[in-house]
Order: sequence, then structure tokens, then C-alpha cells
Amino acid sequence: MKKILIFFLIVTSFNIFAANSVDEISIQYYKNIRGMGMGNTYVTSASDESVLLYNPAMLNYIDRYKFSLFGLAVGMNDEGKDVIGTMIDVSNDISDGSFEDNDWNNDGKVDDSDQFKYLKDKQSEINNLSLNGYFGDFTGLINKNFGIGLFAYSNINKLAIVNPVNPTVIANMSLNVEAPIGIATKIGPFSFGASIRYLNYINFDSKLTSNKLISAQNVNDSKAMFSLLGATKNEGFGLDFGGLIGNDKFKLGFALQDAYTKVDTWRDSEEVNINGHPTNSGNYVTYYIGEHTVTPNLRAGISIKPSKWLQLSGEVENLLNKDMNNDGEDDTNIYKKLHLGSEISMFPHSINLKLRAGINQGYGTYGFYVQPLRFMERAPLFLKVVLLPLWILNDVEFEYADFTEELSPHVGVKPNHMQALSFTLRF
Repeated sequence: MKKILIFFLIVTSFNIFAANSVDEISIQYYKNIRGMGMGNTYVTSASDESVLLYNPAMLNYIDRYKFSLFGLAVGMNDEGKDVIGTMIDVSNDISDGSFEDNDWNNDGKVDDSDQFKYLKDKQSEINNLSLNGYFGDFTGLINKNFGIGLFAYSNINKLAIVNPVNPTVIANMSLNVEAPIGIATKIGPFSFGASIRYLNYINFDSKLTSNKLISAQNVNDSKAMFSLLGATKNEGFGLDFGGLIGNDKFKLGFALQDAYTKVDTWRDSEEVNINGHPTNSGNYVTYYIGEHTVTPNLRAGISIKPSKWLQLSGEVENLLNKDMNNDGEDDTNIYKKLHLGSEISMFPHSINLKLRAGINQGYGTYGFYVQPLRFMERAPLFLKVVLLPLWILNDVEFEYADFTEELSPHVGVKPNHMQALSFTLRF
């Protein structure tokens, strides 16, 4: 354990005093529904599989064995729902004939100008909107001082259609797989934790014109498709550390995500770089771009639990002022780093309802958690036998979060409002 702590101090000191490296990149973090509802607070409040990614020291506070067979989560922003709604309207109007038969100009006649007017109106509705969404799944096992998990998730940072008549699709998204293993221990009043995780993710950053969309229909080779979508493939390993002091009533802690994380990057292309000169190889090949260091994120948090039914938490992230959004500038805006959260627990032995609220980067968040079959855990034995499937599923969880984050460097410029749902099957 002493060796782990010494290594931790060395790595932490290196990251705190090291300047930004030209090969540093940031990656998308797994979105946890509980954290989203509680203002994006994790360091001293996470109590499920997310501790493996946000603060492994919290494993010391896991009070019972938890095995998650799967946990599905999905979220979408308001603009994304508007885009999908508009596209559904267009599809319905075309299928039922109203696209061609209606007088959209209100000039008393039906001709091609009506169809042009209709498409132009729909285009104006879509042009300034972009879908931002999230889909995730995890399976894992956590117990006191130990946890292992597998997380698969996708972040859609931007998916937009410009000019539906002659469409251009803009797509910026990632597909991520992470497999962490975490341990924790307690020394006196202090808890320390560390996790190592395998990372494999693909980033897509593409602008597909109508010609590219047509050519994509004839692409059968996966490398050609990845090249068309502007994909980069990344693989590596990461280390996360955390520390806490306190008890169930009060906790003060920190976490260093990606304390030492390296990824190798590849890309598929016909064009390869040979001795500094771009050369068309004639075939799509996978070539190595290089090794990158993932930007570390130092977080500090506090949580207070004045009663069994109330928890309050506060957190500050990116204390190293790193460039977390890959815009080429250090992130120094304090308002983007602040997070506050609260959770009220009700009916713990029947439906285990938890109401959540918080503030993320100056925006309000809220959510809830419920275990509708929790009452089966204390049901009489004969009832457990008669209703065996319900008893087995007594740890089924449903969660909801209403969440807003800032996409620009400054708060209040480009808020992104998202709603998310999750369903988790535990045993």
C-alpha cells in the first residue's frame, strides 16, 4: 500500500506542476444519471459503479455487495428532439400526400412553388439546430474496497442537418468502451483508492455533403467508411486516484481522473504520410498517428449528511485549469467548474424514492431515483415464493435527470439542456 501511495504522490506532483503538452487531448467522460441530477457532483457523493471512474476512494464507503447485470441510459437535448420532430413531420407529410397536395403559399393554387415553400420553411427550422445526445450501458460488481466494471457509451456532441433540400450532415460523436478495476483502503481517518482502466474509443468528426452521402451507400469496406466519417481509433490505459477523509456524516475529498493516461491513435485513409509527403496509396490502410496524453482532471469535493434522509454536496473540477474542451485555451472560468447537489431519501423500505436537485455551471438540475419493487425485500417468505420473479427483481432501478451544461467557454452563452433516463437491473 505504501508503494501505491508513493507512486500516487509522484504522479500527482508531476501532473500539477507540468505544463500543458502539445500532445494532450481530452476525452468524453461517462455520464452518470445520479450525478447529472445532483449538479454533476461525484467526488464525495458517488455510490454506484461510477466510483470506478470518478473517485475509487469511495469504494471504501460501499456498504453492501452490488452486481449490475446491465444499466441502460439514454439522453437527448431539446434541439435534438425538435430536429427529430421536424423530420418526422416531413416524412408524414410526404407519405400521406399533403406535401404535394397542400397550398403552402396560400395563393389559391397548388404547384411546385408550394413544395419549395414547404421545404424552405422546414429547412429554416432545422438549420440552426443540432442534436446532442447520450447513450450508455454498464455492467459491474462493486463491494467494499473493490470494484470491476465494463462501460460502453456514446456521446453525440453534435449531429446537424444543413439544408434538407441539398443536405450536408455534420457529425461529431464518440463511441467509448472502458473497463476499470478499482481498489480502496483506509489508513486511520483517510481513505485512498486507485483504479486502472482499459480504454478503447472511436471519435467521428465529419461533414458529409450530399455527394458523400450518396457515395457512402456504395461503401462496403469498413476502413473506407471510417475514413469517410473522419474517424480516429484510440486505445490505451489510464490511472485514476482519489482520497477522502470523514465518515457517513461528513466527507472531504479529491480525485485525480486520468492521473496518467496514454492512448495510441490510428486513422484509416487512402492518403498516407511518407517522409513528410502525403501519398495516395490506392487502398485504404490503417496508419499510426501517435501517442497522446489524456488531460488530467483534478476535482475536490465535500458532502454533508445531516440526517438519514438528506445529503448535500459541493464540488470544484479542473483545478489544474487544463484545456478540457480541446479549444486550444486553458479553462479558467470558475463558474464552469462549480457544482452543487442535494438528495432527499423517502420511503426506503417500500419504493426507495430519492429526489435530487443541484446547480451545474450555474444551471439548475433535478432528477429522481426509484426502486418500485423494493418492498419485496422485506416481504414474508410465502409472498416471496408466490411472487418469486418480483422478489428476484427487487433491486431494479429507474432514474431520471434534467440537466444543463455549458458548451461555450463562458457561462450563459450556449446552454445545452438535456433530459436522460436510465434502467438498471441489479442483483
